[in-house]
Amino acid sequence: MSHVKQSLVQVQKDKAELECKVNHADTQVKQAYADLDAMRKHCDEFITKNSSNENEIVKLKEAVAIAKKEAHNAVNRVQDMAALVASYNKNSSDTGVYSSEVLLTQVNHLKGRLSCPVCNSRDKQVILLRCRHMFCRHCVDTSIKNRSRKCPACGQRFDTKDVGDVWL
Repeated sequence: MSHVKQSLVQVQKDKAELECKVNHADTQVKQAYADLDAMRKHCDEFITKNSSNENEIVKLKEAVAIAKKEAHNAVNRVQDMAALVASYNKNSSDTGVYSSEVLLTQVNHLKGRLSCPVCNSRDKQVILLRCRHMFCRHCVDTSIKNRSRKCPACGQRFDTKDVGDVWL
């Protein structure tokens, strides 16, 4: 009988040791879950920062594209004006009368100032009251339909109530 009691005592000691090990393992698992949650939060923060950085990159690319287009249009206008001035100086010193080339250059330059800077085919018909840039009705309506309510020239946000008619 004493042998059974000794075995019982040994089993109880083993049971106590195993319960201690189980409790220790439980605390390690809880700590691992807490670490996992912290890592997930950090990943979510990185994803949010990454998406905001990507949005900013897209905005900057759009601004660069608009700036390039404006620079190209400005170079064309300068070339037209230089040609106009050169032909005016040449013709005015000779006869004092405008030649058909000078008049055609002037007309083309003035038409360029009246045409929409987005499509370059239709006349300006509306003005964005916030930034005072003018475009054709079609380009502004397309921008509103696409929910891209930013001025194509400067990127300032506008609403449908900020669109006014222009009569040139």
